[in-house]
Amino acid sequence: MLKIKIWFKGYIKNRLKFSKSFEFLNSESLFDILVYCCNEFDLPAPVILDKHKKYFNEFLMVRFSKNDFIEELPCDFIEVEIFE
Repeated sequence: MLKIKIWFKGYIKNRLKFSKSFEFLNSESLFDILVYCCNEFDLPAPVILDKHKKYFNEFLMVRFSKNDFIEELPCDFIEVEIFE
């Protein structure tokens, strides 16, 4: 099975505050990836909309702002990016 590498990043005032890379099987869903990454940093999981899936599939990157979370997010936004 193919593996993908994910770079999970959190920003406060447009400055990188935390980041970590993860490796997942290509068959895992965006939701499963986000839940795992958010749990690593003790963050709430975002609500995933169709626009997020579209950006992730088209640009290999997606950004989640505070408005995409039901619970309070301790940073301004998080980014999830696929890298080689």
